[in-house]
Parts: sequence; C-alpha cells; structure tokens
Amino acid sequence: VNCTVTTGVGKTANVSKTITVAPKDIYEIGDQVTLKDGSVWYVIEGSTSSKQTLTLFASSNINNTATGWTTSYSSYKIAFDVANARNSSLNSYCVEAAKGCNIYAKSLWTVTNGSNSGKVADDSTIKTFLEGSVTNYINNSLTSSGGTSIDSIRLITTTDICNIINASNSSNNCTPPTTNSVTLRNLYKNVPNWLYSTIYWTMTPSTSNTYSVYRVQTTSILNTNPANYVNTDGARPVIVTNKSNIK
Repeated sequence: VNCTVTTGVGKTANVSKTITVAPKDIYEIGDQVTLKDGSVWYVIEGSTSSKQTLTLFASSNINNTATGWTTSYSSYKIAFDVANARNSSLNSYCVEAAKGCNIYAKSLWTVTNGSNSGKVADDSTIKTFLEGSVTNYINNSLTSSGGTSIDSIRLITTTDICNIINASNSSNNCTPPTTNSVTLRNLYKNVPNWLYSTIYWTMTPSTSNTYSVYRVQTTSILNTNPANYVNTDGARPVIVTNKSNIK
C-alpha cells in the first residue's frame, strides 16, 4: 500500500510538501521480517526492488509434528534421515544406512561426496517431512492470514551460514568447514546470535563418510552428527516466498 500525505497550511503547491511512504522492497542479509501469519524470519539472500521473492530462514525450529514453531529441543528433535530408510540396492551410496544417509535429496545421477560415491534414489526423511507436513502447515498458516503459499522449502547450507557471517562483518572471511567441528564465535566477528539460537540440521554432508551431516548448536559450534541422531537436532527451514507475504 502506498500512502501519500500532504502537509502545509492551505495545502497549496507553494507551501505544501507531499511525502509518499511505500512498502520496503529492498532487503539485505540479516534483516528480520514478520510474515502475515505472525511468524518471524531472517533474510539470508539480498533482494533488490526488481525481485519479487525473498529467501528467508526461520527464527525458530518447526516442532516435530509440524504444528507450530518452538525453541525447545524436546519438541523439535528429529532425525535428518531415519535409520535404514535408504537401505535398498537403489541407494548404493548409503553403505551404512543404519546410521542414516547424509545426502539430502535423491539424484538421477551417481552422487560423489569426497571419496564416497553411489546411487541415491530416495530423499532424506527430513526433506520428505519439510516438503510434506511442514509445507502444508506454513501454507495453511499464511493463506488463512491473507497471504499466499510459499515457492519452496529446504534446509540451510554451510555456504548460507558463511554468507550470513560475512555479511555481518566485512572483515570476516568465512568459508564452509572442511573439518568436523568449528566454533563460529571463536573464528568470526559479530556472528548473529539468531544463527545459533536453536540446534538444527543443515543440508550439508560431511565428506568423511556417508552418514554424517553438519548441524549448528546453541554454543555456535558447527559440527557433524550421524544422520539418524534424534536426541537434540531439529528442522529450521529456509523458504522462498513472495514479498507480498510480509506483514
């Protein structure tokens, strides 16, 4: 909605000023936005006035029944990939399926990750959860509040995390980790506290095996965990949505 306000005695062209207030349409990494359903998100990709969509990272985790948002790990804990969910011969990459498989999405082609390679015919169970129950919850919440459905949903990546850290301080030179554990606050300046306010999975696999996945902890540690781990880690979605959904 554009709002035009004319001020000045007599409201004539000579003595008046017209101020036009337009909705914000340029967003930077780190901006906080509230959607029409009241949910709070953070911008993780800059958006110009000519771009109609935003890429947003949730301010909290979705609970493990996909019925609301929470910061309590007892309510959001979920495996990245349930044990033995991808143990068929069609998933030859997943050689230790009892520990889960660390590839987020299925592929028509051979998957190569470090020295590991093979076929992945099925999605991870967390991807299925996000694209099913979680998407339905978000869409229902937005449309019932006068908004529109989201364009897409996924998990955050370690590249996204580094982009956020680099945007927070120009002297940072964050690159995705090659080791199994780093403490973000010890390495970089001005790491936003919302980036580690919950414990959550990324969609970035470790290259050291076929089952470990990077996750973020509330201590700002970015480390790996077996994909079937279900005690603390949760799903904190990244969505692409139209700017018209902003409240």
